[in-house]
Amino acid sequence: HEWEEISLNMRKYFGIYRKSPSITFGLVYSEYKLSVPSDDTSRIQTKSAGLGLHLSTRLPLTRIYAQSFGLQAIPRVQNTELSTGISASSGNDPTSMKFSIDTGGEIKFKRQSLMTWKLLYSLENNKFDGQADKIDPKSNIKPQGVSVENSFVLFSIGYTWGQ
Repeated sequence: HEWEEISLNMRKYFGIYRKSPSITFGLVYSEYKLSVPSDDTSRIQTKSAGLGLHLSTRLPLTRIYAQSFGLQAIPRVQNTELSTGISASSGNDPTSMKFSIDTGGEIKFKRQSLMTWKLLYSLENNKFDGQADKIDPKSNIKPQGVSVENSFVLFSIGYTWGQ
C-alpha cells in the first residue's frame, strides 16, 4: 500500500491566546496505490487519485493538550486497474469518490517539543459501468455494474522537537 497526499492549506485563528481554537481548510491531492508483484495471478494493482477539499479544526483543551477533528472529501477519483500476472477489469468508466474523517490530539511537553496522534477512517467507493471481463466463481456469469469499496483505518503517532 502506498499513500501520497499534497495539500495547500489556509489557517484561521479565533483569538490571540494559547488556548484559542483554529480551523484549517484547503485543497488536497490524494493518491493511493495497491502494489502487488508483477507476476501475481490472484490480484491486480489498483491506483486511485483525485483532487478534493480538506477541513480540520484544532481545539486546545488545556495548556498542554489540544484535540483535532478533520474531514476530507474527494468527489471525483480517477481509478485505474493495472495488469499483473492476470489481466482483469471490473468494467468501464468508473465513477469513484473518497471520504475521510479523522480525530487526533497533541500533547505539548515543552515549548519546543510535542507528541501527536491521529486516528483516520477513509472510504473509497468505485462503481463500474458495463460488464467485468472475468467470470464470478459463485454465479458462473460475468458481473454487470460492479461496485468496489476500499476502507482503511490508520493510526499514527508523531513527535516534533527543535527550535
